[in-house]
Amino acid sequence: MKRILILLTITLLTINGYSQQREIDKLKSELNGMHKDTAWILKTEKLFKLTLWNNLEDAKSINKEILQIANNLKYDKGIVLAYRNKGDIGWSELQFDTGKYYLDKALTICKKIKDTRLEASVITTQGITYLVNRQRTKAAELFYQSQKICENTHDTALIALNDMNLAIVYMYSEGMEKSEPLFLKSLELYQQVKDTNSIILVLNNYSEYLLEMRKYPETISRIKEDIELAEKCNNEYNLPNCYSNLGLCYLLMDTMKITPAGFDKKDLMANALNYLNKSESIALKTGFIEGLGFTYSNLAFANFMIGDYQKAIELNNKALKHGKKYNQQNLISDSYRQLYQVYVSKNDWKKALENHEQYFIWNDSVKSIDNISNIEGLNSQFETEKKDNEIKLLDKDKEMQQQEISKQKVIRNCFIGGSAVILCFLMLVFRQRNKIARQRNRIKEEKKRSDDLLLNILPIEVAEELKQNGSSAARDYEMATVMFTDFKDFTHIAEQLSPAKLVAEIDYCFSTFDNIIHKHGI
Repeated sequence: MKRILILLTITLLTINGYSQQREIDKLKSELNGMHKDTAWILKTEKLFKLTLWNNLEDAKSINKEILQIANNLKYDKGIVLAYRNKGDIGWSELQFDTGKYYLDKALTICKKIKDTRLEASVITTQGITYLVNRQRTKAAELFYQSQKICENTHDTALIALNDMNLAIVYMYSEGMEKSEPLFLKSLELYQQVKDTNSIILVLNNYSEYLLEMRKYPETISRIKEDIELAEKCNNEYNLPNCYSNLGLCYLLMDTMKITPAGFDKKDLMANALNYLNKSESIALKTGFIEGLGFTYSNLAFANFMIGDYQKAIELNNKALKHGKKYNQQNLISDSYRQLYQVYVSKNDWKKALENHEQYFIWNDSVKSIDNISNIEGLNSQFETEKKDNEIKLLDKDKEMQQQEISKQKVIRNCFIGGSAVILCFLMLVFRQRNKIARQRNRIKEEKKRSDDLLLNILPIEVAEELKQNGSSAARDYEMATVMFTDFKDFTHIAEQLSPAKLVAEIDYCFSTFDNIIHKHGI
């Protein structure tokens, strides 16, 4: 049934995709002959939606004019649309604070003009902003809030968008099994309203879900269908992410030694590099670079796996630069981890240790953000419950005694809830402090192991000089002893012994050599 549903969706999209550019051209032609009034704003809003997926800069110019005309006309609904559009532009460019600022302004106007349908759409855009910024608990709260309003407004497209976003929230939380039904429901609803670009977006996110579930052949098939639809519709916004996920899928199969039926093992890495490079090329060409850092990170890992360490270092540094620019802390953490592995493989212990320390710092920061997100979720839940209780108080009997009882309940709940939040916060702080202490001890242990390794193969003064300067000057010795040994019939012996016994025999011989040398003071 699921397969049939997706195939029906693809058929619809293929037919609808060919008309998208004609629709853009038709709208532009109609707008050229229109007076710039409220009707012009509503039609231009449609043009903005179509343009946003294909040309971000053009979309920004269109929205700037919408806001200007709406302000001139003092048309509140038009101003809300422009502010909501700025919210969409904000999260697509990862400018979260700017997006939230305009969405809050839009919501204030919606409440003023009592436009619940528009209010729901603004709340959904707020939820998307929090979701992209990894504040999933707050995002889910906003999506459910919008869904509740949509029950009265019957906005099918917005219900579909909320379903998709909730599926994404569950995909990155403990309720992952809830994601797939929501993705399929969203696809069905978008099919009903024939929203081509949104269906492509749902398919893109559904493919990421399949990738997380390690259903690699199905993931590849679904992504290729999504790419074909996006290219036919000239939808370049999703293409970089599609090709990046496709490359990652091949990379994971190669790394994990998985070769499903119909795939050639020797082609897995070549396909991974090809699709990841294509993702980078399209992202740079179109300007849709929000996921480019992760593409660099995947490319770095692929080059590390094929032994091109210098290329892996260059790509990880690009990923770091991108991650720090857009505050993608999980990307920064993973890049430092990869750099540590590369430098270990290059036997550059000094740089390996430096990147290992940075990895622990940033990994701890990522975990702290998740803890803060959980605390914000508790606070948000507490505030919601408090508001619900206040509403219930207004609807209850107005007698003084009943009001007093209800008020005491609210105060008690507030105290318990506040105490719970504070207790959770203190527990998290205590646990975080212990984690930081353990991580520092682990760093010290790693440094000690690195030092012990150097001292095991080098004199103390040489090891210290190597750690401080990264190199060691040559030394002159008047006398030196060199011993050459040959184990007679070693090849034959090695064939007869197990690996463990062979290593034990060699260890015994060299330990004896060490004792003889020490005994005679050589």
